[in-house]
Amino acid sequence: MLAVVILSVKRDQVSLEYHTLFLEETMNNIQAKKTNFEGGETFDRSLREQVIQNLMVGTSGDTFYASKRELSEQAESVLRQGIQEDPEFVAKAAVYARNHGLIKDAPVKALAMLAAGRGKTKSAFEAAFNLVIRIPDDLRKFALQLSSGSIAGKRGLGGFAKVAVRGWMSNISEHHAVKYGSQSSKGMTLRDLIKMSHPKPQNEAMSERFGWLIRGNKALGANPELNPQIRALEALKQAQTEEQVIALIRQGRLPFEVVVPAVQQTTPGIWRELLFQAPYMNLLRNLVTFTRHDVFRQEDVVSHAVTKLIDQDQIKRSKVLPFRFFDAYNQYSKQELKDSRILDALREACNSSFVNLSSFGSQNVAIAPDVSGSMNSTFGKGDTAFIDIAGVFTGALLRQIKNRAIVLPFETRVRHDHSISVRDDVLVTAEK
Repeated sequence: MLAVVILSVKRDQVSLEYHTLFLEETMNNIQAKKTNFEGGETFDRSLREQVIQNLMVGTSGDTFYASKRELSEQAESVLRQGIQEDPEFVAKAAVYARNHGLIKDAPVKALAMLAAGRGKTKSAFEAAFNLVIRIPDDLRKFALQLSSGSIAGKRGLGGFAKVAVRGWMSNISEHHAVKYGSQSSKGMTLRDLIKMSHPKPQNEAMSERFGWLIRGNKALGANPELNPQIRALEALKQAQTEEQVIALIRQGRLPFEVVVPAVQQTTPGIWRELLFQAPYMNLLRNLVTFTRHDVFRQEDVVSHAVTKLIDQDQIKRSKVLPFRFFDAYNQYSKQELKDSRILDALREACNSSFVNLSSFGSQNVAIAPDVSGSMNSTFGKGDTAFIDIAGVFTGALLRQIKNRAIVLPFETRVRHDHSISVRDDVLVTAEK
């Protein structure tokens, strides 16, 4: 069998899908035709494939041919029909998209729609809930959608949805409470979720944790061994010297997100400590920020960053997709004080990022990147365009699949005048 991977911005084709899920069904169900957003003729697909596509692509912004509103309405219509016909399949697809596709918003939306199905969807919802809601941000988005009335048939957090939220909050970790517990969070806070779901603390530490999320420092008791991260954060807010701040960051392993707003003033020494504590994705995202605060003037910091960026095990565990390295490379390369060793590390890391992509077994694979003008639309809030993402994935897939791939760039027809090669770095392929 030949696997075909189409990398395109157009949602009614296939965008950035590289898994072989339901590939045989895809090949058997593309006979009927319909009209796409451009007004042209395109292939129709089975409902199951449309559910997978909407959950795996997760496009929630404006594209060249369709607005965010149109795409959102289309996705909701597909999910609603899928839930009516087969809620268990939608639940499984949402779990797959969240855990294998690394998509967040679309699976949470599907879960919220399952919560509105009452008895018919209850078992599917309950089976999927803890596999889709992985972090507090997922839970906040889920509760906000139900409370906002944007989900047809559901207004407010009640029924089995409330029971699920209560169970999740009953087991919230101290790390998650610290990282996501700000009362200034937009839309929905963990404090709001506690008040809405009324979780029951199972022990003294959890009782204190809930109290802190609601009342802050006043809720901390006399036992210093309970919730050490929370206590380190509260002490950080009162710290007067750089030495105190650094010691508390180290002692509490406090995440970047809570340290910066908590300290009275940051220094290069504090930023240095934050870099040494930073998880892989945090380091990748904040290379420009760390540069701006002069931490890369020290050789040991540069050496640490380079070693971490090219660490194969960390790249694999972080599940960072290839285009994130491309974006980091582009942003960092614009800095006046950039270091060539970090640029080389980003290039090497991008080449290694294909470890998280499918190899399609032993199949031959045709990779068809859309190189038409519509692909020059930018992705999200940055400068990265859809054509860049297609290029990065093409390069990464070529390195993963090696001698079993053929590249077919297309506009109105396939372009044969290209020099794309499996021997190129991923970033070189993206540029081509």
